[in-house]
Amino acid sequence: SSLIHDIFNMIKAKAEAKKLELVIHVDEKLPSKLLGDDVRIRQVLVNLLNNAVKYTKEGQVILTVGGKTEGRKVIFDFSVEDTGIGMTKEELEQNLGTICKSGSQLFKNESADDKNAEDIDIIGQFGVGFYSAFMVADRIEVLSRKAGDSQAWKWSSEGKGEFDISPAAKENYGTEITLFLNDEGKEF
Repeated sequence: SSLIHDIFNMIKAKAEAKKLELVIHVDEKLPSKLLGDDVRIRQVLVNLLNNAVKYTKEGQVILTVGGKTEGRKVIFDFSVEDTGIGMTKEELEQNLGTICKSGSQLFKNESADDKNAEDIDIIGQFGVGFYSAFMVADRIEVLSRKAGDSQAWKWSSEGKGEFDISPAAKENYGTEITLFLNDEGKEF
C-alpha cells in the first residue's frame, strides 16, 4: 500500500545513516488498496519506527503488517521489531508502566502550576509518542530481551492505567512492539 511505502521512505534515510537495515513484511493475503483515514496510523507507525531506529546501534528494524479479512472489513495488526539493546523487566515497568499509569493528560495536569501551562506542547516528551499508540490500539504488547540476559519479558496493556509484565521467550535481544487495532484504527 502507498501508506506503508510512504512510511518506509520517511524512515529509510535515518536507518541508512546509521547503517541499519529497514525491512518491511506485508502479509500478501491483505488487500493492496483500502479506503480510510490513515493519518493516525501513519503518526503512530512513524513514531515507533523512529524510536526503533534511534535506539538501535546495529542490525535491523522490521515493520510487519498482518491482519485478517472479515467480509469487507480488514483487521490489522502492526509490529515493529528492532535489534537494539532491549529492556529488562524493571526497565519495562519503569519506562512503559509509568506512561501507562499516568498518560499525557496527567503530564499536562502536573504542569498546571506553571504560568506557561497553556503553552505546553506534550509532543516529543518522553513516552507521549508511545502512549499515543492507544489512539489506534485496543492493546499493545512489548516483547523485550535485554542484551546479555537470557530472560525476555512481555509487557501488555489496554491503556486504561493497568499493565501486566510476564516472562516470555525471545530468541534474540531487542524489542518488538505489537499494536492490536481498536475500532477506530480498524476503520483504516
